[in-house]
Amino acid sequence: MAFSGLYQTLIGRAAGSALALALACAIACSTSSTEDVAGPVGTAVLPVDPNAPTVVYGDQGFLPGRLDIPAGQQVTFVNNSQKAIWPASNIHPTHEIYPEFQAPRAIEPGQSWTFKFDQAGFWRYHNHLSPDKAGLVVAEGDMAAATREPLAFEVPEGEFQDPPELSRKEYVDLFQDDEMLTRFTRRYGPAHTVELLEKAEEHIDVFCHDRAHDAGRVAYDLFGAVAFILASHECQAGAFHGATEALFRDRGTVNLTEDVETLCGSASVPFFYLQCLHGAGHGLMAWTSYELPDALELCDEFSGERDREACYSGVFMENVVGGLSGS
Repeated sequence: MAFSGLYQTLIGRAAGSALALALACAIACSTSSTEDVAGPVGTAVLPVDPNAPTVVYGDQGFLPGRLDIPAGQQVTFVNNSQKAIWPASNIHPTHEIYPEFQAPRAIEPGQSWTFKFDQAGFWRYHNHLSPDKAGLVVAEGDMAAATREPLAFEVPEGEFQDPPELSRKEYVDLFQDDEMLTRFTRRYGPAHTVELLEKAEEHIDVFCHDRAHDAGRVAYDLFGAVAFILASHECQAGAFHGATEALFRDRGTVNLTEDVETLCGSASVPFFYLQCLHGAGHGLMAWTSYELPDALELCDEFSGERDREACYSGVFMENVVGGLSGS
């Protein structure tokens, strides 16, 4: 199995470690106390159930590491450590799979935060201030999936246009203007767009990983599952992460096994098929908070040996990407 074309762009930088606090300004403006607060960010404060199960954060991270609850149950996260924590849903650092599931601000030592899990599914999360500490809440409910359209997998006809040379202002705009990002992704393709985001690092003092998440989500919205073959590895594989976020946010995680199995199944060209599986491996690794055995277990859901190996290659490459970037 040859992936020479896939690996030519293997991360040229290890600078992504500085992005851990990128969302702080956006979500730290709530005036609600982190004590006795329940409910997702931006909604009315709900009364806290005093009998809600608890997850305690200490020196070992979140305990229990996995909590099974009925959907609709509140869970209280207690900070029993000496530092502030910030529970937030995966994928770090953009939290877009279950965006309501994140504390409105950092939880100081001795304080707690309560969240109600209204959606059934497998909800992985992490401490945004120390993302190597992670956990899983399984909200069990009606696990029968609603009827969903098959995953869209149509490779666009023709080739994407080559992007023009951009000015410094245009690079800044590409980071700030969502309409521009969508227009570039549609016209020049996800790979070219991510390449431009990486090139922007030469002109402006910003890391491109978070914005590449946005590009991956836009690519999924525009092209469906084919985003996993149209994206590229620049910006610490952020576009693959974003496509995974869009996939799980669109379809949920209740039928995770089935969606993983069918994710790339309708790709007609063998190379496209394997490249899609490779990209999915990147996203699955990030979604599992870089827990290598968990990600490989998800790759095991693919039926063919060649399919599993293609997914494994993305997982192992992402393991290197995450290690070098400090994710």
